[in-house]
Amino acid sequence: MSQSLIHIDIETPLESLTLRVKAQLPSEQIVTLYGHSGSGKTTLLRCLSGLTKPKRAFIQVDDEIWQDDSTQHFVPPWMRSIGVVFQEASLFRHLTVMENLTFGLKRTENASPSQLKHVIEAFDMGALLHRSPQTLSGGQKQRVALARAMSTHPKLLLLDEPLASLDPMAKENLLPLIKSACKDFHTSLIYVTHSPHEVAYLSHTLMVLNEGSIKVCAPLVEALSNSQDPWILGDDVASILECQVTQKDAPFGLLLLSFAGGALWVKDSGLALHDKTRVRLLAKDVSLTLSEPQDSSIQNALLSQIVLILDDPKEPSQSLVQLRTGESLIWSRITQRAVAQLNLRMGQSVWAQIKSVALMD
Repeated sequence: MSQSLIHIDIETPLESLTLRVKAQLPSEQIVTLYGHSGSGKTTLLRCLSGLTKPKRAFIQVDDEIWQDDSTQHFVPPWMRSIGVVFQEASLFRHLTVMENLTFGLKRTENASPSQLKHVIEAFDMGALLHRSPQTLSGGQKQRVALARAMSTHPKLLLLDEPLASLDPMAKENLLPLIKSACKDFHTSLIYVTHSPHEVAYLSHTLMVLNEGSIKVCAPLVEALSNSQDPWILGDDVASILECQVTQKDAPFGLLLLSFAGGALWVKDSGLALHDKTRVRLLAKDVSLTLSEPQDSSIQNALLSQIVLILDDPKEPSQSLVQLRTGESLIWSRITQRAVAQLNLRMGQSVWAQIKSVALMD
């Protein structure tokens, strides 16, 4: 984790609530910002960018203070080292892609051709440079918008649901670019989304807003393991495991992913031995049995210990069971009837059968 931090302390009234956000976020990492519509996510981004001046604020990104009301200090948007991308690409229609990319550089100190070349290569823009925005697909437009935002090498990149209007294939093509941009350009990134899949794929840190206040702000694995509110991302309760490729089964096209407490077989996605990745386990895809499974088509079974049993407040027939597997925590969603029939209790050893694994590479 970088030693630099993003310091945020903002209070400002909205129509039906007051936005109050106080947090220290890791620099040069991806923070996903999640919450229901109207919870204050977009307003928070506008305050960070300077497009909205909050009633009271202290905002510092690394060593730059952008707003400090105690000293009446306010840096206007055009002087902040920041990039912003919204749901719509908002490209200049009268300019080519190349001209869109270079537009912001005219107002950027120390801009260099090598920086722009790096962006063009990283976002695979070569074939698009001389085209007009009107000739681009939705996914291509957003790729250009992302590249334009990165062309000035901002300290902070703010993305407000940039993939919301795109089809599934376009989203899957852009997600790796967004993920790599943070690392390749040493940029801090705050990403607003309503998609649990995007949260699982991108997040280093998860921040959840509820009615203008922070409900959760923690590293992703820790946030999803929170026994106080496993439903923070909605009904699709899930666990995240940080893994490393430790074996390849070429004849059957499988990879063995080891984590702190066990290992899982998954489809070979092209990762190399020792590569690191993460997987997402939906609680509904984890079943429990009292004895080690035999003669089963399910390839992944983990010896675990029950940590907690919770009744689902929205689904009276369902329970959530939290399991400890080595040093890792995972969730299982089963019926309350199964809990009673198996006589499950905290501290008991069980086998967790993993019916499906989503690889977040």
